[in-house]
Amino acid sequence: MTELDLLREEIKDIEGDLFRIRGSLQKQDNGVKLSRIAIKTRTLDRLKRSLARLEVQA
Repeated sequence: MTELDLLREEIKDIEGDLFRIRGSLQKQDNGVKLSRIAIKTRTLDRLKRSLARLEVQA
């Protein structure tokens, strides 16, 4: 697998995690899950920027 393939796979996994977390939000645990969503969203943005950079270079 190339670096591009690994990044795409990681992006897909994180997007799936975000979908599951958002789907399971309940009032008693929103603080924790919102924090997890924020962290995963930042990570996802960094991965997408890295993927775009590598695609331009390739």
